[in-house]
Amino acid sequence: MFTTLLAKVIGTKSERELKRMAPMVRAINDLEPQVQKLTDAELRAKTDEFRKRHTEGESLDDLLLAAFAVCREAGRRALNMRHFDVQLIGGIVLYQGKIAEMLGECAVPAAAPSSTGGAVSSSRVMSRLHVRPEPCPSTFAQGTPSTPRGGP
Repeated sequence: MFTTLLAKVIGTKSERELKRMAPMVRAINDLEPQVQKLTDAELRAKTDEFRKRHTEGESLDDLLLAAFAVCREAGRRALNMRHFDVQLIGGIVLYQGKIAEMLGECAVPAAAPSSTGGAVSSSRVMSRLHVRPEPCPSTFAQGTPSTPRGGP
């Protein structure tokens, strides 16, 4: 009961994290009008600009907001789909090295690490991977690999 009362007063850990990230999302949204004015060539040149700024000592944290604004605009232009704020939050969570679980079809921007040569890991669980076909008993018993029915 005390835990429930405390969560109602100060919020859950997730609610506090969302509240902490809200100013970053607002800042990315505030950059949107400026980024929309860029030509396609200027937008593409932002990647090189981010790399240069990073090699000159600017931290990825400093580049994060601008990189996400550019990533959002690139997605809007290339795919005609604008990242939702919740997708920005997912990208920020991944950037911070935490795990983000997002359901549905959503591309999460991870522009800051990837634009500077850093690694970004992403996995996608697909419903067809949930069904595990049984291996062929004869090949399994012999220790040789068997190919699942239907293939990859």
